[in-house]
Amino acid sequence: MSGWVPAMKKALDKRPPPPRMPQAHGNLMLAYGEIRTKQGEKFGERLKGLFTNEHFFNSLATSHDIHLGSVYNYDFINSIQGHLIESAIMTQPGMLELLPAMPSYLPSGTLTGIKGRNRTTIQKLEWDLNIGTITCEFTSDIDQELQLIVRSGM
Repeated sequence: MSGWVPAMKKALDKRPPPPRMPQAHGNLMLAYGEIRTKQGEKFGERLKGLFTNEHFFNSLATSHDIHLGSVYNYDFINSIQGHLIESAIMTQPGMLELLPAMPSYLPSGTLTGIKGRNRTTIQKLEWDLNIGTITCEFTSDIDQELQLIVRSGM
């Protein structure tokens, strides 16, 4: 699996950052790639671009293009929660990874009630990178062994 990560990082580096990538959905797809390749700072910059390039109409619906340059498009508003969750918790069968791609400008936070793809439920994840702590409370629907991976210099 590790062979594709350098190639994916190289491909992501060739893609334009916001605002040169004006479409919300294009940025969202690239953001998932940045999360999956553990590039928290690049994901963080893309996230900032999405939130600061006027994608939100007064109704809180989101625009397809920056500066409200197009029609309503719900890609952004309906998927950003998943991006934020996956930057904090990544699950696969047999694995639970904490803070895989957390931007440094989000040094602390709490998530509750996240259902993982490994049949776990994360009741609470709380982190404070300023003091170097992570607390994770979770349960599993089945008896299983999990590899725990912790990122962000912890």
